[in-house]
Amino acid sequence: MLRDDGPMWVPWRRTIHVAARIMAGKPLGKPDFADLAAECRAAVKPEALAWLAQSLGVSTASLQRLRVGWSTRYSGWSFPMSDAGGPR
Repeated sequence: MLRDDGPMWVPWRRTIHVAARIMAGKPLGKPDFADLAAECRAAVKPEALAWLAQSLGVSTASLQRLRVGWSTRYSGWSFPMSDAGGPR
């Protein structure tokens, strides 16, 4: 016999509980963005940077000046931010 009275457990409650349990064991500190940006810059492959430059219509040199990086953890490009004074 099939029933249509909803799920037997609420998935979002379980997800929040699991995430809270995982995060509870990790101390939260201030992230070191300079180290993270350097790590991403080191992970950039020249051919990938050339592809990005071509798809954006800019030069690879301009992307290098912007300190563009590649996050292997998130599989995405990183563009570090700075103020008008530039990187420090």
